[in-house]
Amino acid sequence: MNPSTPSTTDTLFTSGEIRYSQVWEDAGILSRGLEIQPSDHVLSIASAGCNALALLLEEPQSVTMVDLNPAQTALCHLKLAAIKELDYADFIGFWGAREHSKRWELFLGLRNRLPEGVAGFWAENRALIERGLLFSGRLERFFRNYQVEHLSQFHNAATLRNFLQSDTLETQKRFFEEVMATPPFVADFKDYFGKDNFAQNGRSREQFQYAEYKDVGNYLFDRFRYACVTLPIQSNFYMEAFLTSHFRNLEIGPHYLRPDAFTKLKSLVDRVKIVTAKIDDHLLSTEARNYSKVNLSDLFEYLSVTQTQELMEVLASRVADRGRIAYWNFLTARTPGEELRGRLEVQGEFSHRLWLEDNSWAYCDFQVATLTI
Repeated sequence: MNPSTPSTTDTLFTSGEIRYSQVWEDAGILSRGLEIQPSDHVLSIASAGCNALALLLEEPQSVTMVDLNPAQTALCHLKLAAIKELDYADFIGFWGAREHSKRWELFLGLRNRLPEGVAGFWAENRALIERGLLFSGRLERFFRNYQVEHLSQFHNAATLRNFLQSDTLETQKRFFEEVMATPPFVADFKDYFGKDNFAQNGRSREQFQYAEYKDVGNYLFDRFRYACVTLPIQSNFYMEAFLTSHFRNLEIGPHYLRPDAFTKLKSLVDRVKIVTAKIDDHLLSTEARNYSKVNLSDLFEYLSVTQTQELMEVLASRVADRGRIAYWNFLTARTPGEELRGRLEVQGEFSHRLWLEDNSWAYCDFQVATLTI
């Protein structure tokens, strides 16, 4: 990808809107796929910072979060400052995982710990802070609207709670098939998460321009059903957030919100750097072969085949020998091209095994590739 040539999605991701206040990709399979070592320097798409922090808990030498959207990097700056300066009870309350009556006061105490532009961004977004940031993104609001305006018509809170507390896969599968998956519920799900509504209200039309699945609603219901009947639901905090916008038990919630991780994160946050830039620009501006592990999120769904291969070439020229790259494919399949054969190789069987256990459920595959110089 020519760094001087803006892609069709650049304007979208520099708009200053918080598009994701959580990361909806499974940090567990990401950590297993990258196998972080103490010597690693990690590069990660920032998004809301959740998965970069999960990788930080593996104690690499450094983690660099990079994102084109300044609102996302502002979110990450604030999250790091809150982890560093607050105690656990105030942190989970401030972030919105639990109730807290003095979120703005906590922010005022953090303001001087933030870069000037970041502090200014949050000063202009007081309402977001006071509501709690955990479910404040565009996608999270889209999910919340589904819960309130649609899901509640078919299943009440007690039904959802019973489903989420299923103690065996057999019980879970039977509950889903016999209680949850009624024809009206299924039809409404497919309609709400169809391409037109999802593009207009949850994501954007630009994010669907390369989609290979024409019936997005049907595809997403199939993936949703897979998770509901195949993967243990009790510990799946992604599914709990999708259905309820809440985490009952933070001990099995997102990694950075877990009480046993908080003290460790406090000791590690100084290893994190946050960069607002295109990832290829950043890679080309840094020392070659510095990064040994790279989390690309689902970046390639926003890129054409040509742009994907150009970025793959940049990665192959900059990532360390035997380094690993991990990414998800959502509605389009992207793999390294033939010109990279022997240099950037997807570990197909390993990647597929991890994808089968993907608690974030929406993605069509997960790829782990190894670079050989």
